[in-house]
Amino acid sequence: MSLPVGRRRERLLLGLLLLDIGHTVSVNRLIELLWDEGPPPSSARGSLQAHVSRLRGRLHEESAAEYGFVLSKGNGGYRLDGDPEAVDLHRFRSRLQNAERAVASADRLRLLGLALPEWGGPVLAGVASEGLVRRLGAGFEELRLSAAVQCAEARLTLGQHLLAHEELAHMMVEYPHHERLAALRMIALYRSDRRGEALQVYDETRAWLARELELDPGVDLKRVQGLILHEDQALLHDLRFHGVDRCPRAEAGLEPPAARNKAAPRKAMALETGAVLAQSVRQHPRTGVYVGREAELAELTALATRAGSGSGLVMVVGAAGTGKTALALRWSRRVEADYPDGQLFVDLRGHSEGDPLTPKEALAALLSSLGIPHKDIPHRESELAELYQRALAGRRVLVVLDNAESADQVGPLVPYGTGCLALVTSRSRLGGLIVSHGAPSLRLGPLSTAEAEELLRGIVGAVRTAGESQAVADLARICGNNPLALRIAAANLAMNPDCRLVDYSGALRSGNPVERLSVAGDPESAVCRAYGLTYQRLDQESAEAFRLLGRLPGPETTVAAVAALLGRSLGATRAVLDRLHSIHLVESIMRGRVLLQELIWWYARFLANAEQLAQARWESRRRQSRWYQGSGEAAAHRLHQRFPRGELSDAGEVPASPRFDNRKDAAAWTDAERPEIVKLTPFADAGAERDPAARLLTDTSGTVGMPRSGWPWPLSRPPSRNARKG
Repeated sequence: MSLPVGRRRERLLLGLLLLDIGHTVSVNRLIELLWDEGPPPSSARGSLQAHVSRLRGRLHEESAAEYGFVLSKGNGGYRLDGDPEAVDLHRFRSRLQNAERAVASADRLRLLGLALPEWGGPVLAGVASEGLVRRLGAGFEELRLSAAVQCAEARLTLGQHLLAHEELAHMMVEYPHHERLAALRMIALYRSDRRGEALQVYDETRAWLARELELDPGVDLKRVQGLILHEDQALLHDLRFHGVDRCPRAEAGLEPPAARNKAAPRKAMALETGAVLAQSVRQHPRTGVYVGREAELAELTALATRAGSGSGLVMVVGAAGTGKTALALRWSRRVEADYPDGQLFVDLRGHSEGDPLTPKEALAALLSSLGIPHKDIPHRESELAELYQRALAGRRVLVVLDNAESADQVGPLVPYGTGCLALVTSRSRLGGLIVSHGAPSLRLGPLSTAEAEELLRGIVGAVRTAGESQAVADLARICGNNPLALRIAAANLAMNPDCRLVDYSGALRSGNPVERLSVAGDPESAVCRAYGLTYQRLDQESAEAFRLLGRLPGPETTVAAVAALLGRSLGATRAVLDRLHSIHLVESIMRGRVLLQELIWWYARFLANAEQLAQARWESRRRQSRWYQGSGEAAAHRLHQRFPRGELSDAGEVPASPRFDNRKDAAAWTDAERPEIVKLTPFADAGAERDPAARLLTDTSGTVGMPRSGWPWPLSRPPSRNARKG
């Protein structure tokens, strides 16, 4: 039912009370807002009382059933009680919060569809001055922008590119300066095969910023333009642009009215959650059996000493399961006396099932753990960062930032003060932090053989392992000396005391070991899951390339052989290998050779068999066979001029097989690739019926398998009579 309110100032008064529904607004604040365009008149208080009196004539307890609101006086001001859901602005905010809690894009889009229609335009427009509208409505305008951005992101994730563009174009009429809207609009057009129009949006936004604000586009908008210019495939599946300040969430700004009466309990719950995110190092349980790593601990101490007077940051990086977190916690306990003001631990969830923590979330958790009262913790990331640095000033605090995803996530969390240190662990090499902070890095690899065997004995038991020393060594080799794999294997043996170590090792060797290295009933304790958390962060191109690495005959090969397997140029192959190397899925890329940790290669093999179609597997194997056939034939012909030319040419293959200028190069290639070709031969035998290249690879393997001075002809078929004569 409508409420007739005639005077403009009374309508404004009602609007102000509705904004703070369920909350007392002081008389002084009401006077300030009602007469905002200049000093209030001496009669302002009396006029306010008259306006209130007329409103209370309609909004009293007896009329609550009719209008749903009751206006009352108390505590030096006036208060309007009622259901916040009866006010469109509060309905908008409440439904936006529901949408933000949704995990799936489809659910979020549906809930945003309920929230956005509740937006009725600028707050108090038509009754308040322009200045007051801007002053009171800025936070709500930001929420509307946040809703629009989230809606566009959800539509793009779901493939609704044209609809996303239509809505973004409408929003940019009102907000031509908003770079996130422009970036998303460019992506929507790019994904709709409208590359030229996407670049035109960039030009229009750049021109507006220069003309109206005398500014250049930000880094992220420029990055989107660059990706479009280079037709980068990343824009087809990734909406994250590191460094972008997202629009504030619905939790920002004023507290939702419905929660005001329960504000303290709700905040306490939020801080309790934050405390779980930012714990004291002492709260973390010890890992039990911990062996070795003394050299790494000593190196970490040296790096921390150097970083303490410089970058304030030291990194421990390595592949999944190498024990980065355990090492960081062990070192933290050793140096506890050096940081008397505290040691904090935050899991940044960079490689976890859920979304990584944002810097804003991590800062709020750290501030809470540093003792900042929740009422004093701001909402904007810049204000959080400033307060965080002030809270650490003059203190000696160690901040362990575990499981980081990127340099952008870590950057705002690094203390400025010389007495503090940030210790970061990550599966990423975090090259950006080396560039921006000069951060020293400790790379954590597998345990030494002696340490790996000691770890197995410590868990399985010295008595049980004493009679099976060879099986212990064999099991350590199968596990690649990886601490996680070793602990899982040892746990399985400890739970099955009647199982001999030699039998368990044999079972692992009988198939793909990563499929068996798991603890029954505990899905968290599995090598596949640990590597999977890294794999799930890959873009589509890198994920496909990593799976194909599982088709290699072993964990070491050349960049050229990988290029043949992928069917790409050497440049494109190096680029994707660099991305895999940056997150430790590739161990090294040196002098044209590629090395994977053996367990990671087995995991790639597991994915290749599980996710790739048979035709795709055959095609990749065919490309690989043809490249090795051509390369082996060229080497054999250079070493032995009478070696017959094969019946296939690799013309047009990507990449082309190498051509050797001299016998030395051919011999070096033969020595390096002999083990790989020998491993590949059984697969070539299996494919010989379908592809002549596979048969010729089988033939060539006989040649490269012989000593260089030996009989040059393939073992699997004798050369023809003409070849012998020629």
